[in-house]
Amino acid sequence: MSKQTINIAYTVDDKYVDIMGVSIYSLKKNRSKNFIYNIYVLYKDGTISEENKKRVLSLSEKDFNIHFVDVSKYLKMLEGKLKTRDYYSITTYYRLFIPLIFPDINKMLYLDSDTLILGDVSQLYNTELGENYLAGATDEAILAIPIFQKYVEEVVGVDKYQDYFNAGVILMNIKKFREDKLFDKFVDLNDKYYFIVAQDQDLLNVLCRNKVHYFDHSWNKNPTEITKPSSLNLIHYHLTMKPWHYDGIMYSDDFWSYANETDFYDNILKEKQNFSEEDKKKDEATTPLLFEKAQKEIDNINNYKRKFLIK
Repeated sequence: MSKQTINIAYTVDDKYVDIMGVSIYSLKKNRSKNFIYNIYVLYKDGTISEENKKRVLSLSEKDFNIHFVDVSKYLKMLEGKLKTRDYYSITTYYRLFIPLIFPDINKMLYLDSDTLILGDVSQLYNTELGENYLAGATDEAILAIPIFQKYVEEVVGVDKYQDYFNAGVILMNIKKFREDKLFDKFVDLNDKYYFIVAQDQDLLNVLCRNKVHYFDHSWNKNPTEITKPSSLNLIHYHLTMKPWHYDGIMYSDDFWSYANETDFYDNILKEKQNFSEEDKKKDEATTPLLFEKAQKEIDNINNYKRKFLIK
């Protein structure tokens, strides 16, 4: 009997390749060997060195295959239309190309590079999606911060803030994405409205509204006390909560324990040592800036919900 294939995608550039390497290593270490794993790393030509590709590819072994996939031709379709700000990189949009890049694949698990996988990812992958576009977990930042709750209800237009999912760990029904032409709808929506707070995550929440299966935070746990799942399968070092930048981050020991077993450790340690006071000041300014942007959109008489959802 042939083994089931599990398809997983990351998006990355040289800046995050070492962190992604630790994530892939943790996934590999904790996987069930009853499956074949295809790991697809989406990147833009010229943004990852050949040396870094080799270092990541060295994690491959029997039934654990890593492939680099150049998205340059897909980016050209939207040249000049993808907006970024602050700590966001253009790589955050690559996940939206997945249904186009893989026409013969029906399901894909997308993982942000700043994740650490402690559980057997096949359990998450085999979640039944039905007619839903994707499975995800409620964004923990939304659960904790009232102004963000107001933003996602009054601007993005989710029915209740608990429905707003974090797009850093999503199981995508890409067959359904293709059938319902969600990429075309994304292009149309991106042309019509610029979401300045969470950008492509806001776009995905609009496009997938009422078509989401929710899994618990054991599979997308931020290093905070906001939620307390009974088990811990995946840590997501979201926003500025990076153990490779700061001491005292929750679940830091988990990250460094895995990093120390990889060839990526020395580079990550250097990154931490070189993270300057100026870098920390930029991080400190991020949250107040997000609050300001959220409030501006809430007050905007032509925000997305008022302009397109309220008749």
